[in-house]
Amino acid sequence: MPAPTVPADAIALLARTGPRNIINYLVKHPGSYYGEIREATVTAVSSLTRDLRLLESIGVIRTDVEQPIGARRGRAPRYTVDVDRIDALIGELRAQLLG
Repeated sequence: MPAPTVPADAIALLARTGPRNIINYLVKHPGSYYGEIREATVTAVSSLTRDLRLLESIGVIRTDVEQPIGARRGRAPRYTVDVDRIDALIGELRAQLLG
């Protein structure tokens, strides 16, 4: 699945239950590892991997690993929500809706 374009596809991604559950968990538990997120959200491996990649591609979550997503072999990133980015996306949606 290609990375969503900002902001319309990004807003659509944030409206989905899986990504929202991930964000909600990470807001309460910043710096969590993949396994912790999976256990807490009870998400299938394939769905969690996809959603984390998409959320990272639109800048909503950040990791402590500097390598790009496909080059992280042997690395276990910790994930954190970028609240400012979420606020910016919501602001863009608000501007589009209200002019």
